[in-house]
Amino acid sequence: MNQINQTASVDDDRLDFLDLLAIAAESWKLIVIGTLLVAMATALILFLRPPVYESFSSMALSPRLRSILNSPNVLDPVIKANNLAANFNGDVEATRDSLRRKIKVEELVKDSGFYRISIQGDTPAQAKALAVSYLTQILLQSKPVGSEAEKIQEKITVTQDAIAELQKLSEHLLLGSSSELIGAIGPGKTQDDWYPRLLSIPIEIARRKGDIQGMQHELEGWRIDDVLQQPNLPARPVAQHRLSSLLAGTGAGFVALIFFAYLRDVVRKMDKNSERARKLARIREALGWPRQNKVESA
Repeated sequence: MNQINQTASVDDDRLDFLDLLAIAAESWKLIVIGTLLVAMATALILFLRPPVYESFSSMALSPRLRSILNSPNVLDPVIKANNLAANFNGDVEATRDSLRRKIKVEELVKDSGFYRISIQGDTPAQAKALAVSYLTQILLQSKPVGSEAEKIQEKITVTQDAIAELQKLSEHLLLGSSSELIGAIGPGKTQDDWYPRLLSIPIEIARRKGDIQGMQHELEGWRIDDVLQQPNLPARPVAQHRLSSLLAGTGAGFVALIFFAYLRDVVRKMDKNSERARKLARIREALGWPRQNKVESA
């Protein structure tokens, strides 16, 4: 008999779909009215939310530049130029976090090194002004300094020396004596061996000169001419997807109200079970809630 009672108790504790339907039916006024209120509040918030505008630009970014895009060295001049700290009572860190959330950097094509930089503002003019300030700081920070500039200069020097050696080798192959040829390409080699090498030297020299140009460009820093697309003045605000946001908010409110109705039903049933009543009393005591006076029938 006790086993039957325990089984019945376990079945009573188990929640199924019919229990939810019963609870929803008993609390339909709360759920319907509450869902309508949530929908109205969500619609009001979405309607009052100001539009957001986004300005775009595109440029190549080196790994070093990508690592400093959200650094104070880039963000702080943008904040100062556009007086953004005034919106946060001078709180610099909060202003930086707000600006970081407005910036989005996406690679145009995977592994291409070219990126699309977008930044948001409350008006078209502000969005473009922020984008121009941000892009200006990126260009200023693109010029390496200190040890980094020294490393690039060392690479340029090494490449120039390699070009000089290739030019000497080309002269040996064209005008040198047999002994010079042997010293240039190694003993036991014939014309069939050094001729392909001779043809490849100009190509290799041209490639290394291109490398030098790239390193010199990097040493000088990026210029405005290197920007593929200048920041634009947005013509329309960013789509806010109000309908989907309204449906999501209303659905979340509906689920929350059903959960609230279920919890309320559980609390009510606890009073009918001595063990659960003791647990409920402990919860109320821990939270400082007033005890409910239980009226006992004679």
